[in-house]
Amino acid sequence: MKAAQYPDDVRPAALVGELSVKNAHFRRWWADHNVLEKTRGTKLIRHPVVGELSLSVQSFTVTGEADQVRVAYAAEPDSPSQEALRLLASGPCPNGRARVHETPGT
Repeated sequence: MKAAQYPDDVRPAALVGELSVKNAHFRRWWADHNVLEKTRGTKLIRHPVVGELSLSVQSFTVTGEADQVRVAYAAEPDSPSQEALRLLASGPCPNGRARVHETPGT
């Protein structure tokens, strides 16, 4: 989407060229031009302290700022994910970083 939004930027074109040469699957995928903006879905986050969280996510374009997007995450009420977020909000958290994985969704 960024390559189409900024056609004069040589960086996306160079990346697409490199990937197309090195990967037949990417070459077919790119040729299909099946690009959609994803504005909502589900994120699976594996946190080293509280474990797995499943959060709904929705993104919003910032009015007047085409390159900025706000992203909102929410846990289902009374879910284990909501409880894990409460635990994280209650104080400092030792142990490194969480890993985020996008799951298929809407």
